[in-house]
Amino acid sequence: MLSKKDIYEFWHTNLPTCGCGAPEETCELIYKVLCGFADGSHYDTLKEILPGVYASKDKKDNYAEWFLLYRLDQLGLLEHGTIIRGSWLTDKGKELVAAMKLCGDDLLPIITGHIGFLGDDNKPYLLDDDREISDWTKPLQ
Repeated sequence: MLSKKDIYEFWHTNLPTCGCGAPEETCELIYKVLCGFADGSHYDTLKEILPGVYASKDKKDNYAEWFLLYRLDQLGLLEHGTIIRGSWLTDKGKELVAAMKLCGDDLLPIITGHIGFLGDDNKPYLLDDDREISDWTKPLQ
């Protein structure tokens, strides 16, 4: 099982955001999509978070959805057959989602990068409230 540190490193290597725009909302959107694939509600999840895409009758307007799904597939989190909308989580994707769910209140700061590191042992802490992140390298269970 992954640790909080593993999640941080995966996210910031593969799905990085900067501080401008809406990094929290972007991270939450990707997390919701992955959870949707985990529980089989991805069509409803995609309709909820990308309402403009599904309101359009023109399939060309699906570019935002396609881009997101292509990227998740490229990262090895999704696998698909005939069409990417019918994707499912890979073992890697399942492991990531399961670990992210176990992070609780630490998840959003971990994936948005609102973490600092202190001391010789580089202990991580949340920038917003100076609370140390517990069990940083311990596998989540």
